[in-house]
Amino acid sequence: MNTQIMSRKGITGFALILSVFASCTCKQLCKSNEKDKKSNTPSSAAIATDTVPQKSATISAETQTPKTETMPVQENYRLVISFISIGSGINLPAKEKLDNYLQLNETLKMKNPEIEIARWGREGEVDYCMKLSAFSAADQEKIVKGIKEQLKKQDHIFLDENAPCRHKRTGR
Repeated sequence: MNTQIMSRKGITGFALILSVFASCTCKQLCKSNEKDKKSNTPSSAAIATDTVPQKSATISAETQTPKTETMPVQENYRLVISFISIGSGINLPAKEKLDNYLQLNETLKMKNPEIEIARWGREGEVDYCMKLSAFSAADQEKIVKGIKEQLKKQDHIFLDENAPCRHKRTGR
């Protein structure tokens, strides 16, 4: 019974604090809007004596373009393999299987496969981000198909094609 009374008092107090905060914020917004209106309305003396500067000020305000920040474009990788964990570490046998495949594959040995390894978790989570741009389209398909074959029916692995490397660290 006491906890019900305390929770009602707590809710009532919270509601009171919230309403005070909302009213203060509303008053500040209303005051700033009134100041903006006052500064934008010309006095009667200014209207009677000179209207040309008023028009030029309006024109210059219209010609200004707002500054927009552009987000950096993320480059896509031909294949991104993510080993994830749900509380018990990654699938180590599958990772070892992938590592062996990457070391022993004849097609990969011929050229630089551009594999970036991004470690991102506390339990061994890791992404293999592969550009494979040094290979022809047919060789890329062959490599991707071979990797998929090695990792089929494995748990806690995501394969994404033509996707950004989500956990890649930049600027280091």
